[in-house]
Amino acid sequence: MAKVENQRGLKNYIQEIRNCNTKDAEHERVQKELGKIRKKYTSNKPLSSYDKRKYLWKLMYTKMLGYDVEFGHKQAMDMMAATTYAEKQVGYVVCGMFLSENDELLRLVINSVRSDLLSRNEAFQCLALDFTANVGGPEFAQLLAADVLNVMAHGATRPIVRKKAALCLLRLLRKSPDDQLLSAKDWGSKMAALLEETDLGVLLGLTTLLLGIVSRNYEGYEACIPRLVEILERLREKDVPQDYTYYGLPSPWLEVKVLRALQYFPAPENPEMLKRLREILKQILSVNDPVKNPNKNNAAHAIVFEAAAVAVSIEDEELTPLVVNLMVRFLTVRESNLKYLALENINRLSQSWQISKAISQHRKTIIACMSDADSSITGVALNLLFTTANKDTAGEIVEELLTAIERSDYSMREELVLKAAILAERFPPSPEWYVNVMLRLILCAGDASSNEIWHSILHLVSAKKELQAHAVEKVTKILQEDVANEVFLQCAAYIVGEYGRQSSMETMDQFNLLHQYYHSLSPEAKAMFLNCYEKMRCRSDADSELAKKIDDLMAYESKSIDPEVQQRAVEYSSLCSNHNIAEIALQTLPPWEMKKSVLLRKLVGNEGTSEEAREQPAWLDSSKEPNFDTEPPEPSEITDAHVDSTAAINDDSKEVSMEPQQPVQVLDLLDFGNDESSEIPDEAINGSSIIGETQATVAEEVRQTSKTEPIEDIDAWLASLYTSMSGILYEDSNMQIGLKIRGKMSNLEIDFFVGNKTEGTLELKKFTIPPTPYFEVNCTEAPAEIEKSQQIMLQSTWACLLPYNTLPVLQIQYLTSGGESMARSLKLPTPVTKFCSPVTIPENVFITRWNQVSGAPFKLGKNKQCQSNPTAEQIAQILTMLNFEIIQVDLGQPNTSAVCIFHCESGQVKQIPCMASITASDVDPSEMTVTVATADATISEALMHALYTCLD
Repeated sequence: MAKVENQRGLKNYIQEIRNCNTKDAEHERVQKELGKIRKKYTSNKPLSSYDKRKYLWKLMYTKMLGYDVEFGHKQAMDMMAATTYAEKQVGYVVCGMFLSENDELLRLVINSVRSDLLSRNEAFQCLALDFTANVGGPEFAQLLAADVLNVMAHGATRPIVRKKAALCLLRLLRKSPDDQLLSAKDWGSKMAALLEETDLGVLLGLTTLLLGIVSRNYEGYEACIPRLVEILERLREKDVPQDYTYYGLPSPWLEVKVLRALQYFPAPENPEMLKRLREILKQILSVNDPVKNPNKNNAAHAIVFEAAAVAVSIEDEELTPLVVNLMVRFLTVRESNLKYLALENINRLSQSWQISKAISQHRKTIIACMSDADSSITGVALNLLFTTANKDTAGEIVEELLTAIERSDYSMREELVLKAAILAERFPPSPEWYVNVMLRLILCAGDASSNEIWHSILHLVSAKKELQAHAVEKVTKILQEDVANEVFLQCAAYIVGEYGRQSSMETMDQFNLLHQYYHSLSPEAKAMFLNCYEKMRCRSDADSELAKKIDDLMAYESKSIDPEVQQRAVEYSSLCSNHNIAEIALQTLPPWEMKKSVLLRKLVGNEGTSEEAREQPAWLDSSKEPNFDTEPPEPSEITDAHVDSTAAINDDSKEVSMEPQQPVQVLDLLDFGNDESSEIPDEAINGSSIIGETQATVAEEVRQTSKTEPIEDIDAWLASLYTSMSGILYEDSNMQIGLKIRGKMSNLEIDFFVGNKTEGTLELKKFTIPPTPYFEVNCTEAPAEIEKSQQIMLQSTWACLLPYNTLPVLQIQYLTSGGESMARSLKLPTPVTKFCSPVTIPENVFITRWNQVSGAPFKLGKNKQCQSNPTAEQIAQILTMLNFEIIQVDLGQPNTSAVCIFHCESGQVKQIPCMASITASDVDPSEMTVTVATADATISEALMHALYTCLD
């Protein structure tokens, strides 16, 4: 390593900048220095090594101050290729500051970086690894990953270099668009061997890399499980150097990462290995009470929380109660930080049904946390109660939340009110209970109660006639107690105005109860009251005292300064002149036809639907039951079925629906057979909330049946439709879905043929296409039922708006008369080639454009191992069916080349030329190299996927 230099010129420059009293003075000094450096660089006089380094340090400091530095890049890149460490260090640091991963200048330094990676100088290797990790993007990942792998796996390399290589590889893995950067087939066993490393620094880097790999897909890396368990045993035995001991704990950072990596794997299949893991977890979870040193506490508890997650993932009957009891014990400690972390981890672990069931027995302890003085603890406790509530506990939780509202901090009162309302909406024992609780909630919340709360009450009351009289009696009783707030008064005015005639109370008495609050209301509420008063007047005699009072009020408000109130008063006064017209205009409003819960929509608006930054382990996702029931329940029914809150919230997006259409006789693409479907274990389908379309009865039936499986491979059907315009998309023992595709350029028409293969009626619960930003889709709506042995046709039109590499999906769900169910998302066969058209170009134009596209992500090349030995004619036929035009060109070796144009239209037509070349291996005819080149990275990736799929 070079010794630290005393850059006197740099020190003087920094000192002069700091001595500037104004921004203008600083700017003037910077511009003077930049002019001096630019003059030195353009001079014919060569610069010394000292001056080169000094000027680059000055430029970097200027850049750090926020000034634009438009020169010096070439000099910095030249320094990266220098032979001395001092110059190379400056070049790497300055280029790391000046360049970004999307900068085209990075291509000029790839060779220098690769040369340093392959050198035996470990200092140069460290500089190259640091630069690659900080600046490298997808192109670096593709070109340098193999060299970084070699550095990491080389046993003779110093530990510090290997650790940097592991972390650099993790960065490249995250930036790479190709998930096969580290092939599990090749690196699964190698990674397990590398984890036998004795140096803890290298081991920490390797574990971090493994964690990044298995968070995407653990398959192929199962051989690492025994190595991870051995690392835990080593740490438990404290077999670590003193340098890696933190307050008496052996390398807690490594232990946390090992435990977190184990969460992504299934339980070890080896009984002996599983037993060793259980013993380690039991030892960790048998933690003592917190000690006085907060640093040691934090490290120890980080290990405990990760161990708890591993214990849940292996579903051990002995460890699960231990985890729950330990987390609950943490809730009773005085330390706020530990209590907060315990609540947060319980919330995360409760996504597993075992933990959710066990934690519900300790809800009183969680409810006690709602009284904590720390608002952050109160908020996490509220989230935990909200996500773990079920039909048995929701009533008690809602009552506790009603009590907590009055003493809660105002900053979180709105969230508390909203979640209490959603729990009451999801798990009501009866409609009357729901109305009573929601009215109490509005009264307790005061100004924190939003309009969505009373809107949800009216949604239910308007749909259930037997509930309307109860609602009127309840609100009039509360009005008599003189405890109402404005939100409640708006709700009361609507209920009394619409359904007041069903009450035993005289209309005049109802008017007096409401009117005592009228003059203190806002203009918005006054407008609601005027509407209520006009309906009261319509129910009374024209010469009654009530009619006279209301007429006087309308005359008075016709001069109101608020335009909305004034307009209503004038219109209502005119309407009263004709009683018959007034009765028609003011008749009771029909039930609300909202398709979604207004409360859930409000919650989504407040919290959003973004996923957690860290990917969840597979065991958490698998604990959730599949639920395609995004359609809202009808307000005409009440269900006490459990509803998954996350699924309910995430389902608030609009979907493309299909209008009812009578079954038509069409060309029969479907062959209705009698194949038996294979059965799998029962799948529960969640019920729904009180607001929206109820499917409680259906859900109960589905819980007792098996999910139906397709009779053949769905992916094979999908792949065949890449190169054809009609065929089978899905088929099981009950249903068959075929389709026909026609169209050209950016527009397609897809006809779905849905057939019922059963001897009874097939209830079609869902047949929708979720929206994407890449397509504009218009579809006809599917009927609710398909009669036996009947086939229907559903038409759809597609307009491609943008380049894409993700296929749209069709969500289907049905229930047979015999109780069999199926809920599935199917990828639709709309690869980018469906929106392409063939085009003929001369050979020289093809070669010129082919050579102009250089490197990823626009030109992609991969090796493909086919199951058969396709001939050149077969390859050409596949390309033709993918809308390519075959071009005879000479690219240096025998190949099949083709070209097409991708079309999309979003405001204006966009056409993207696409080129492909497939070259067979001289040694193995089944192995070929597939290369695509376009002007758009997304299209290149999508074309590569389409060709890979069709060449199998």
